[in-house]
Amino acid sequence: PIANRYQMILDAVSTGQRRFHVDDRRIYISGLSGGGRVASIMTACFPDIFAGAVPIVGLSHYEPLNVPGRGTLTPAFAKPSDRLMGLLKRRRIGAVTGARDFNQGEIQAAATAMRGDGLQVRTFEAVYLGHELPKPELFAEALSWIDEPYQQTRRGEIEQADRALKAAAARLGDRVTLND
Repeated sequence: PIANRYQMILDAVSTGQRRFHVDDRRIYISGLSGGGRVASIMTACFPDIFAGAVPIVGLSHYEPLNVPGRGTLTPAFAKPSDRLMGLLKRRRIGAVTGARDFNQGEIQAAATAMRGDGLQVRTFEAVYLGHELPKPELFAEALSWIDEPYQQTRRGEIEQADRALKAAAARLGDRVTLND
């Protein structure tokens, strides 16, 4: 049952956070087909936990979608509250699909609708891809895009720490040695 998937995901995140040093700003989720749908639902419903998602050949949406050739599709979950939507707008969802994926039209429609709500959703598509795992390079491209805001923030943190360290060393003079 889908509710069991949600609970197992939240349990896995919680267990990982207790057992390991986890940067909460970098908790991403991915899944294939129904797992991709779950990844998009978890990110939309828990943007305070998930910093981004790479749903593969499956993407859920919170409003009805008109998909050419498939009609109107019912939403998989309720639209997030204003507070959660505000957080979700700072997250990225990189949906992976392809020309041979039967969900491509639905994924494109969902991504377009979500972008219309101000969400950062991008599709990563390949001509060769059917309803299957993508080649590692396509997944890496999507994940790199998801991780880009973190990388920018981290570079700024490192620069700030370097400046603080150099300022401290200048104040302390020869009592401190900096290793580059």
